[in-house]
Amino acid sequence: MKYDCMKEWIRNLIPPVFIWRNAYRKAKAVDIKLSSQNNNIYIFLAADYGNLGDIAITYAQNKLLRMYFPNYNIIEVPSKSSLSEIKGYCRNIKKTDILTIVGGGNMGDLYAPLENMRQLIMSLFPQNIIISFPQTADFSNTTKGRIYKISGKISYSSAKTVLLARDHRSYVFMHKTFKAQCYETPDIVLTLRKWYVHERINNILFCFREDAEKWIPDSFISQIKQDCERMSCNIEVLDTHIGDEYINMNNKNQKLNDFLLRISLAKILITDRLHGMIFAYITGTPAIVFPNSNKKIQECYKWIENCGFIYYLDNYKEMSFSEFLNKVITVHPDLNILENNYQRFMKIFDRAIIDGIKCV
Repeated sequence: MKYDCMKEWIRNLIPPVFIWRNAYRKAKAVDIKLSSQNNNIYIFLAADYGNLGDIAITYAQNKLLRMYFPNYNIIEVPSKSSLSEIKGYCRNIKKTDILTIVGGGNMGDLYAPLENMRQLIMSLFPQNIIISFPQTADFSNTTKGRIYKISGKISYSSAKTVLLARDHRSYVFMHKTFKAQCYETPDIVLTLRKWYVHERINNILFCFREDAEKWIPDSFISQIKQDCERMSCNIEVLDTHIGDEYINMNNKNQKLNDFLLRISLAKILITDRLHGMIFAYITGTPAIVFPNSNKKIQECYKWIENCGFIYYLDNYKEMSFSEFLNKVITVHPDLNILENNYQRFMKIFDRAIIDGIKCV
């Protein structure tokens, strides 16, 4: 028993990239044949599950890559792919191909399975250009977090690696910690223009977390609901995670567009989800936003705080919330600000992607 415990303790101190490199070496590759003989761009960890925020990230990343690299064939490698399937895709990779890792908020030890795959792919292809799209870096101050950071230093060391950080805190961390080129950019979903011009129905949407990133207590949410009921508006509850069973690679973009249309019809969205806030922004829907547990909302809000219709509150206080609610209920987005922000964001990505690749 002591021997087994010692083995497990030692295993937990091994940088995960070595463990997964060994597992990859042993895996039997699935035979995956790609029809295109052209140069390819791969999107690894492409969302194929019920989180519409991640589906929007994959969609926006695919769209941006098509714009920058029109002569490349884009291949999405689903997040749920087995190690044998990933090995099958990897056997098709040529030195002239570009590899990308999907953006999001999963760089770190909180979402270890995704970090494992990111580090594996980046360590396998040092000869290829690899772009990790905008991420929030969140390595905990625990033994696990420190081991994953060491593993990241090993994996993100190629001169051809470009890391994009979607907030300043993550950028500072990446720049100090890893040898790769690092750029600070917005969340990739902010490059979508989905603002609608139509009449809004008299409802308020609630979109709150029920997972490890939840911060605002249920008692506060109940009080917020009572405040909203005083406005004589209908209250609807929804979530950006709609359930894995409803999503596949064929219907995911339609599910996303249906969800965005639903948000665009609301009078107000109240949320503590990052992509709840971003969906409100790209559809021009007024919103009140609360923090989650790891500060990624506060950081990403800085990119859009000039828009005039998204309001961020650090905490719930009845008087402050009522004041904001009365203000938000009457606000109208300025489409000129949205368009100017879009142009600003695209210039940032021009520098990060085009200039970043030229430097490798």
